[in-house]
Amino acid sequence: MVQVPEKHDLALMKVIRGYEHDLDGIEAIHRRSPLDLETLLQRYRDEMGAVVGDPRRLRGQLLALVGRLFPERADAVARQP
Repeated sequence: MVQVPEKHDLALMKVIRGYEHDLDGIEAIHRRSPLDLETLLQRYRDEMGAVVGDPRRLRGQLLALVGRLFPERADAVARQP
């Protein structure tokens, strides 16, 4: 059996790497089947705490993605803790 991550989980997996082509891929997914910003942010808060690496870098990569997918909400999200 092949398991495929749910689209919000896949987006967060790609945010961890943060390569430009990963962000392009997330953007393409979002165009075909829009991601829900609240779901994305909740999963980030709930599931990304155990990720190894610099948490500031990861947050910056998430904010870059939010800026690409939800530009009208980017400033509000950046102000959230």
